[in-house]
Amino acid sequence: MTPEEWASVKDVFEEALGRAESERAAFVRAKAGGDAAVAREVLSLLEAHAAAGEFLGSPTATRADPDAPGPPLPKRVGPYEVLREVESGGMGTVYLAEQVGPGFRRPVAVKVIRHGFSSALFVRRFQNERRILAGLSHPNIAALLDGGTTEDGLPYFAMEYVAGTPLTEYCDARRSSTAQRLILFRTICGAVQYAHQNLVVHRDLKPGNILVTQEGVPKLLDFGLAKVLEPGPDAPPEETATNLRIFTPAYASPEQVKGETVTTASDVYSLGALLYVLLTGKRPYRVTTRATDELARAVLEQDPTRPSLAVRAGAEPADHDGEAAPTAVRTAALREGTPERLSRALAGDLDTIVLKAMHKDPRRRYASAERLSADIGRHLEGRPVSARADSVGYRTRKFVMRHRVVVGASALVAASLIGGLGVSLRATKKAKEKEQLAQKRFDEVRKLANAYLFEFHDAIKNLAGSTPARDLIVKRALGYLDSLAKEAGDDPGLLRELAEAYQRMGDIQGASGRSNLGNTAGALASYRAALSIREALAAPPRGSVVDQQALGALLIELSNVELSTGQSEAARRTGTRAVEIFEALLTEAPRDPALQIMLGSAFHILADTFASTGDLKRGLALTEKECALFESALASEPEKLARRRNVAACEFLRGSLLRETGDAEAGLVSLKKAAQLLEALATADPTNGRIRRDIASNRSEIGHAFRDLGNLTEAIESYRSSLALLKELIAADPQDANVSYHHAKAAAGLSEALWNAGYRKEGVAVLEPARARLEELSRADSKNAEVALLLEDVLKLIRTESAVPRTRPSARLSRASPPRSGPPR
Repeated sequence: MTPEEWASVKDVFEEALGRAESERAAFVRAKAGGDAAVAREVLSLLEAHAAAGEFLGSPTATRADPDAPGPPLPKRVGPYEVLREVESGGMGTVYLAEQVGPGFRRPVAVKVIRHGFSSALFVRRFQNERRILAGLSHPNIAALLDGGTTEDGLPYFAMEYVAGTPLTEYCDARRSSTAQRLILFRTICGAVQYAHQNLVVHRDLKPGNILVTQEGVPKLLDFGLAKVLEPGPDAPPEETATNLRIFTPAYASPEQVKGETVTTASDVYSLGALLYVLLTGKRPYRVTTRATDELARAVLEQDPTRPSLAVRAGAEPADHDGEAAPTAVRTAALREGTPERLSRALAGDLDTIVLKAMHKDPRRRYASAERLSADIGRHLEGRPVSARADSVGYRTRKFVMRHRVVVGASALVAASLIGGLGVSLRATKKAKEKEQLAQKRFDEVRKLANAYLFEFHDAIKNLAGSTPARDLIVKRALGYLDSLAKEAGDDPGLLRELAEAYQRMGDIQGASGRSNLGNTAGALASYRAALSIREALAAPPRGSVVDQQALGALLIELSNVELSTGQSEAARRTGTRAVEIFEALLTEAPRDPALQIMLGSAFHILADTFASTGDLKRGLALTEKECALFESALASEPEKLARRRNVAACEFLRGSLLRETGDAEAGLVSLKKAAQLLEALATADPTNGRIRRDIASNRSEIGHAFRDLGNLTEAIESYRSSLALLKELIAADPQDANVSYHHAKAAAGLSEALWNAGYRKEGVAVLEPARARLEELSRADSKNAEVALLLEDVLKLIRTESAVPRTRPSARLSRASPPRSGPPR
């Protein structure tokens, strides 16, 4: 359709809206003057207008007489027994129904096209929604179950029934904190990203189309306006104006309002608007009425009020679909204590993230829902975000373009004032320049510290041989942050960065189960320095969910090092604190995979503490809980390599503890599961030194299991395979004390197996290098109880060189020391 034809359609359509409904068809045909194409398009638009709710800024009624009774409730739709009507609007009616089968009943939502909306246009739109849903399978998108036609010929489809509450209502009812809302929003971004990856744009993202279950699981609904970006050859043609101009103005992008091409960037804008309302309880634009045309005009012409300013005053309250709801505003403010406190929580990163997502120019928004989610993740972790606020120059150019006349008049007034202001400006200029220079230097040093701490360190942390470089990088970052902390006072963001630097320093110095420099005393000092900061940040009333998570993660690391240094009781207390923190957080968001992983990691270290004192039964019980959490997190995102490594870690610990209880056969089954997972991970990520270290440790533990079963041939082969891999890792990173410890432990196991198999000379020869390596580690790290115990075992084995018995007693290394793999995240 040409622009001229569309202009005619628009004019006739708007005139027709002013006529009585019974007169519209005749009016349109007469006005079209014999142009059948224009008449068809206008009649199609009028039909869509009646069903869709809002079109070109005009209110609509979905039924001629809203007080008239609706059609009777059907008893069945296809094979489903109808219980009640859930909602009726637009072109469809949704019923709660039951699917009844042999020995089961389950609720389903059945959507049926409404009587009076069975024209070809609406049937195509209805079938398009069904076709889109059939191609989507995601835990946060309501699933399509079935489809068909009713007895009177109306199309329907059956979906998963979601017993939930609209997103904003769910959060407000629970007074969810800002961090909890952000975590929930990231899950929604994941569902939208999945749809985009399957070439589907939703085009109607709003709180009412996102229901959250009692378990805290969000479900994306209503793909009635969705668009397939690259429809297949059999797909029906897209309607021209009709589909492009149906929207919910409070969440519609500027390009939707203007009727331009809608892309994934439009959904990113709607996510930004959704996030705005979720965080503030207010709508982003300043409007005096709730008329659709005023809202649409605001979307095109206004810049959104910054979220941090909106919570103080000036923005219109909004509910889950954009209407006034003052209680939502009060709840938004009260969840952080006061409007001022909430404003401070939103200022900075969150302001910038929301406004970038809602940028008028689609090219200046986040490139994807995934990028938006990733920036929120960086904010939650206290890391620098990728979004940057618009420059003054950019904002000025946009203002001038929108207000040319006002700017011209203002310039004349400004010219008369400049002379009088000049003297005052010169008097303060130098002071401001000094202040700006100091702030600039502060920001540059902080940016450099964060580049060292996050970008450089994270780029190499899993590479074999990177321990010395990581040490240098984190020391440099820590030095910068220490100097800034003296000037920054009580800046929470900087304190988080400083705590993170201390924590990473502790990881490098002596984190159990990771590449480290063998300095457990230094690691304890660094972790405790981080702990004092983390505890202050997490303390009420200002302590956020993010700070509580960071505190819990630190406690896991600290517990590990306390256990390494022989402080079993202290390690148990610390590990228990971590478990309590993550259990409380998971109560609020029971399906959050990140929290499941953290709680699983806390169970892992707590299981270690019980096993170290011989309470293998308690250790196994905690390991079972750990494995259940890790498997649940893996099921939600099976493509993530880190999730698979978590499951491998719990199978590793489970296998070791089963073996320690005397069930070597069951232990071997779990250890082989871990081996299979780890080998696949090494194939997918061949440069990851930590995975290769895990493989070596697992092979050594498999050697213990074979030895316990009396299969010395397989035991010797497993030990030798472990040693060969550890030797490669030592060659790549001679300063990695963790790898050296595991090499000595595998050598001791091999020596024992060789001796018991009758190869005494070879067994003794293997021990000497292990003894030398352990003595070196012990001198460098005298506080490490694990190294001291292993050295004692090796010396005991050496002293049996002249023993007459063919089989010497098993050493402690293979009897009561489960594998210390560290937190498996």
